[in-house]
Amino acid sequence: RKMSKSLGNIIPLRDAIREYGADALRIAVVSTAELLQDANFSPALARAVKGFLEKLLSQYRTVSSMQDGKPSWDRAERWLMSRLQRIIEETTEALETLNIRKAAQFVLYQMDNDLNWFLRRKGYQSLKEASESSEILKRFMETRARLLTPLAPYTAEEVWSILGMPGLVCEASWPKPDSSLVDEEAEMGEEFLKALVDDTKNVLRVVPGEPSRIIYYVASPWKWRVYELILASDKPTLRDVMTRLKKLTVDRSAMARFAKSLISSLPRMDRASTQFWIKLGPDHEFKLLNEAKRFLSEVFKAEILVYNEEDSNIYDPKGRARLSKPGRPAIYVEVETQRSSPCFTA
Repeated sequence: RKMSKSLGNIIPLRDAIREYGADALRIAVVSTAELLQDANFSPALARAVKGFLEKLLSQYRTVSSMQDGKPSWDRAERWLMSRLQRIIEETTEALETLNIRKAAQFVLYQMDNDLNWFLRRKGYQSLKEASESSEILKRFMETRARLLTPLAPYTAEEVWSILGMPGLVCEASWPKPDSSLVDEEAEMGEEFLKALVDDTKNVLRVVPGEPSRIIYYVASPWKWRVYELILASDKPTLRDVMTRLKKLTVDRSAMARFAKSLISSLPRMDRASTQFWIKLGPDHEFKLLNEAKRFLSEVFKAEILVYNEEDSNIYDPKGRARLSKPGRPAIYVEVETQRSSPCFTA
């Protein structure tokens, strides 16, 4: 309902600040509406934001107490620093266009999601275990404090002090994205793994019992070649693709079915990101999956195996490898009670 004196639901500003805090109240208002729109204030949202900011303070205390650790610049660390540059750019643009709600979503929620994914990828059960990545985390949290300033100035000053930074954060320079830290390959790789985790979870929802083994199959090189040809053409035709691939020693009917399916899916495809992934090739996808075996095993509590579709020693009891696609490995799950189970291709 709208607020009005006649309805008796007016909340005096001083009372609201006393109950929720100035920063939580500010974010609860700006995050529910764009500029020139009426804000839909929610006491439940204000309480949730207050709790979120309290958790944020705890995170800063944890990071500030970490001993200095040298970054390994592995894939997860390169990804987090690359994502940070994107957030700086997107938040700056949102604020410059007075899209305060969007800026709040980036600084509060997207950065929190990125941090949580980073901890998972590194195998940390909590932020307290992440001291090996302290330098990366301190960079991340310092930048977040600067970005937080126009949204939650009191909290920003407090976390700035917790980090031991000099002066006031409101007087510090606004962060600028560092193009040298942008790593598109790392970003695409992590998005690939996120999608793979989601696909695997969907499989497990219909599999009876607990998984003992999960097997991923990377698509054959010829499928990647089909993708490459089709994506390079503005108006690809099946006839043209088949003509250009006539020298490949592949089942022609299987190739035709695959190419036809791909052509029909083009309108729904993000061509730019797909083209980038295709250029990396099947060897890159195979390597990425093998590097992520430990992570995937911890997520699903199962043994993880990875095969190329054309491996001579492939373990594929149900013939599911043939359903693999570039960027979407086929998935086969075995459960504790048996060495066969329902299967799914992602």
